[in-house]
Amino acid sequence: MRLAALAVVLVASGPAAADPQPDPAAERAGDANLESTSRRSGRNFTAALGGGLTLGFGIEDSVGRGGSASFRLGQVATERSVLTLEIAGVASFHKVNAEGAELKRNDDTNFLVGAQRWINPALWVRIAVGLGVYKGDDVGPDLDDVTLVGPAGLFGAGFDLVRTRRLAFGIEMMSIGMINRDGLLASNAFMLDLSIE
Repeated sequence: MRLAALAVVLVASGPAAADPQPDPAAERAGDANLESTSRRSGRNFTAALGGGLTLGFGIEDSVGRGGSASFRLGQVATERSVLTLEIAGVASFHKVNAEGAELKRNDDTNFLVGAQRWINPALWVRIAVGLGVYKGDDVGPDLDDVTLVGPAGLFGAGFDLVRTRRLAFGIEMMSIGMINRDGLLASNAFMLDLSIE
């Protein structure tokens, strides 16, 4: 009788001590219809405006200051990252004669695809690649109009100053480099941005 009771205790304590592991497929299926608690989901749009500086190496009359803009359409990929389509540019001004009587505008416009990643809830970085188009107005000794096209790359970083459920307002900087047949063009900007999520 004692031997039978001991056997029952041993058999009961062995398998019961090990907790059964949940089935991962069952957990995923249970969570499939729950509403996401992520701060970012779906698509978002960002517009940024500010000041810019363009430097050209090997490109005549390409150094100047002016305005900058970036317009980005994003698709959330993960809780911390967004894939982007972007138009970004910097307009700069240069003098066409020594007296500086007339200012002409040069435009550096870029069409880019990239990714943006949040390092923490407010700080983010982004990179993008694509095609750059530079248009110079009355440049060089002959005051010709010039159009240069080439591959472009962008690096940017920003900080969200104010965030609500659907809006974010912040500051950002971007630096764009474009290689073309005449040389290298570098455009840099510091901007205020507004994102709609």
